[in-house]
Amino acid sequence: ATPEGRQRSGMIRTPGLLYHLAGFSLLLRRLRIEDHSVENIRRAHQAGPLVYVLHTRSLLDWLALNRVLNERRLPLARLTVGVRSTWLRPVGAMLREGWSALRRRLGGQGAEDPVRSGVLADALVRGVETCLFLVRPPRVRLRFFRRLRRALGAEPPDPVPALLEAQERAERPIQLVPVVVVWRRAPETARSEAARLLLGAEDQPGPLQKLASVLLRTNRAVVQAGRPVDLRELMARTGSGDRKRQARVARILLRRYLVRESLVVRGPRIRPLRWTRRQVLGSPEVRALVGEVARDTGRSPESVRREVERTFDHMAARPTFAAVQLADHVCRFLFDRIFSGVDIRPEDVERLRGAMRDGTPVLVPCHRSHLDYLLVSWVLYRHDIVVPHVIAGENLSFWPLGPIFRRLGAVFIKRSFRGERVFPVVFQRYLRQIIRDGHPLEFYIEGGRSRTGKLLPPRLGVLGMVLDAAVLGREDRPTTLLPIAISYEQIAEEKAYARELSGAAKERENIRQVVRARKVLRRRYGKVHIRVGEPLPCGEVFAAAPAPWPELDRETRRELLQHTGERLMYRIAQSMVLLPTGLVAMALLAGTRRGVRMEALHARVARLDAILRARGAQPAASLSYGGWAVEEAVRRFEQSRFIRRLADPEGDILQIAEDRRITLEYYKNGILHFIAPVSLVAGAVRALQGGRDDAEVDRQAVIDRFRTLVFLLRYEFTLDPERGFEAIADEALDTLAEAGAVEAPEGSRAVAVRDAGILDELAAITRNFLESYALVLRAALALKDRAIPPADLPRHVQEAGKALLAVDEVRHPEALSIANLRNAIKAFQEEGVLAPTEGGGWHVAAEAVEHYRALLAAHLDG
Repeated sequence: ATPEGRQRSGMIRTPGLLYHLAGFSLLLRRLRIEDHSVENIRRAHQAGPLVYVLHTRSLLDWLALNRVLNERRLPLARLTVGVRSTWLRPVGAMLREGWSALRRRLGGQGAEDPVRSGVLADALVRGVETCLFLVRPPRVRLRFFRRLRRALGAEPPDPVPALLEAQERAERPIQLVPVVVVWRRAPETARSEAARLLLGAEDQPGPLQKLASVLLRTNRAVVQAGRPVDLRELMARTGSGDRKRQARVARILLRRYLVRESLVVRGPRIRPLRWTRRQVLGSPEVRALVGEVARDTGRSPESVRREVERTFDHMAARPTFAAVQLADHVCRFLFDRIFSGVDIRPEDVERLRGAMRDGTPVLVPCHRSHLDYLLVSWVLYRHDIVVPHVIAGENLSFWPLGPIFRRLGAVFIKRSFRGERVFPVVFQRYLRQIIRDGHPLEFYIEGGRSRTGKLLPPRLGVLGMVLDAAVLGREDRPTTLLPIAISYEQIAEEKAYARELSGAAKERENIRQVVRARKVLRRRYGKVHIRVGEPLPCGEVFAAAPAPWPELDRETRRELLQHTGERLMYRIAQSMVLLPTGLVAMALLAGTRRGVRMEALHARVARLDAILRARGAQPAASLSYGGWAVEEAVRRFEQSRFIRRLADPEGDILQIAEDRRITLEYYKNGILHFIAPVSLVAGAVRALQGGRDDAEVDRQAVIDRFRTLVFLLRYEFTLDPERGFEAIADEALDTLAEAGAVEAPEGSRAVAVRDAGILDELAAITRNFLESYALVLRAALALKDRAIPPADLPRHVQEAGKALLAVDEVRHPEALSIANLRNAIKAFQEEGVLAPTEGGGWHVAAEAVEHYRALLAAHLDG
């Protein structure tokens, strides 16, 4: 027998009779190990000698690992430090091993410790798969007796020095795989001293606690294997020299890796709400706030303190794992009923796990639907990642959803902090406590749901508070911002969005809306795609600052915040998925005629698909099925009555319902950012041609015109903040050349048109935005003498636009979108073109108006 075989501690390929009689087959049922853990183990096994590392010695954890390794046909440990497995083997093997051990003992060869005898180091040098525990739970709870056992040499030796010795002798790097067995997903809670004495410490559970954990486990008990640790690299990082120091550092790092794997699944320890409340309300910032408000308003400090307490109680989350488990069942029923699936790639999940392992992740999703709140948390839970605290608007705090959402981790905040003194300070201090405790956080940087399908400009309030909290966070738990894109094939709120964009007031969320929402269950809305963009570490933001973050002046900090917000929005935009519904909607709206034949639609879809992929759009898997995906999207739009199909001997004709163009615009806008620069450049070329198809235009003039349009439409499109206008325009011209629309040789100053039809088709994609801005200028001249409050001006412009639409002086109904008109008014006010007067009217800069009207008219007429 080999030395490791004589240890009788190898894992079991086929369990024996005593294994089943002891009830292990029942206790270890329904265990899982996910694909990412399997891949980590296989990669480690290929790279060098494999060592499974568990934190605390536990026969149940060891058997759980044994079981999942068997199920996935992964390498079993042939040597385990601290476990004897003879009695768990089949009867024949058990008798043979027992007889062999008895003969060695009768021959004077007692049981040898694998660490002291060098068996562990020798086995690793020979490439034997092994398993070891970093900690053995103390047999005696009293500290005096533990020290006495250690002094007498009764305590087992530390296996880490043996690992270092083996690595010095081994030819290949030893691969340490941290393994955690999560029997219960519920986060740990603080434990009293009496409970620790009886049950053991939280990270070193005694037999009673371990058995209770197994018996009371959830149905999603999981064995998780982390990323392999290369021991050779680890030794190089700890430096050469004192072996004891190397062992101590290696042990600390290994324990940290194991704790991180547990944090990914269970999250940090949950503290009582009263403790968090005491930390927040007793902080210097909040105490100073109470004194300032009392002094400035003449109120008593006790009255202000009660207001602060009410603010905290209304805002703070009260997460419970029981609520998360219940929500899992509800969400599984809901999403299976209304969606064809939720698609997230393994690399996206691994980005989330990596951020959770390395520090505190802050999820920054785009905001499309009320379902976003549940969807992201549910996807994390189903992939064994802790559910985050979610920053939500207080409009969702109504009964009964408010109390439910609080127990799922919702933190309710006001839509605007303007004029508030108490709330921002309490919220910022609470946010800092969440991040410092290591809880993952989720907030929506757009502020509210996008009614237009476009990504909205970033709102910087919460982002600034997150960075303020991150700079004061723990050094060993860095904060990372994770941009997340959510793409729906069809949105459940499309009718409500269309009403609001057409001028109707937003209906406040209440229980009546929840009851009416049951109608959603009658339809299917296709598939949802979730993508995680490139992470943005907060340390990278701080490193780019000209001074330490707390010392920055207000203007510099705002510039950095704006740049950071734009970077996040661009990374979200680049992660949006190209869906058939968005592609077909864009092809339908790119037409200049009232209808389009199916054959022409397919050709246009193919052209747009090629351009969008060349621009970096990630296509959905359904687009690989060819024309079927287009037909399916057309059928979906027909069922929703967005389009009508007219039979014709030369081929069916599709015609858009005029009152549904604004909803089609929503789906087009979801991928508009990929192609917007190409569309604007195409429009600039046509405008500069002045109606002459054969005329060449100056390349620099096209770039200058593009720069002007992008600046004017700065609230409409998400562009790369790291690149200049000229680079973006040059890339757009290259795309037009590849599509066969223009000829723009490198080094040439002239741009010639090759296919005016393709150029017009692409220019039409953004023409409705230009028409919105032209409409604002025209209406401003007509309404300048009327006393219209600034907040009401968009609706008055919209009413004027409806009259112009009736006589075809406005050609695109979607140009009347209230969101477009608000953006146009905001941009023109910042440019000084429009300004409210003290008398209640509007000042209009005539020269600037004529300049912009001529610019926009050239594009619209072209």
